[in-house]
Amino acid sequence: MTSIVKLDLSTNRLVGMIPTNLENLCSLEEFFVHGNKMMNGTITEFFQRLPSCSWNKLTFVYLPSSNLTGSLPTKLEPLRNLIWLYLRGNKLIGPVPLWIGELTKLTELDLSYNKLEGFIHEGHLSGLKSLEILWLSNNAIAFTMNSTWVHPSNLTDIELWSCFLGPRFPLWLRWLIHVEHLDISNTSISDMVPDWFWITASTVKILNMPTEQN
Repeated sequence: MTSIVKLDLSTNRLVGMIPTNLENLCSLEEFFVHGNKMMNGTITEFFQRLPSCSWNKLTFVYLPSSNLTGSLPTKLEPLRNLIWLYLRGNKLIGPVPLWIGELTKLTELDLSYNKLEGFIHEGHLSGLKSLEILWLSNNAIAFTMNSTWVHPSNLTDIELWSCFLGPRFPLWLRWLIHVEHLDISNTSISDMVPDWFWITASTVKILNMPTEQN
């Protein structure tokens, strides 16, 4: 099994954490687990059990609704070739660590529907020049970007429902000119929608806006 490139354990009735004897899967590039509720462990334990010899080869880590708990580790050797990171619908707590910003090839990041908190600032996103999808909805994350900050990527899909963007309309949204899906509802914005936003939103096909405006 040392030649396995893709490991897909999805849509079964598996339970328990992945085994500890995966160290020979050094060719592993894609790891998919969904529809199992199988993990029953912490996210740190999951990363520790991934074969370390494959970390620089992994491109897809897909673990939505896998019953993972705990905080994302504060330190983690960069998964330099990671393209997708899906941890949606688990039970993760604590802040989003800065090593997320070191995943420079990441195109899709989904941490939505967890119990994450703390802050997101430029250091988390400035290095993600390939990022297209950013889903952080249903967490208690506060965005603290400088108003002049320009995101380096061509983001097309942003879901930030229930994060904290307000109370003023976030000026950094002005520079996201390729967005097709934007959800900033229930984000504590209580402000007039600025004129520039309608120019930015001219490419948007699906738009969910704040419910309170002054």
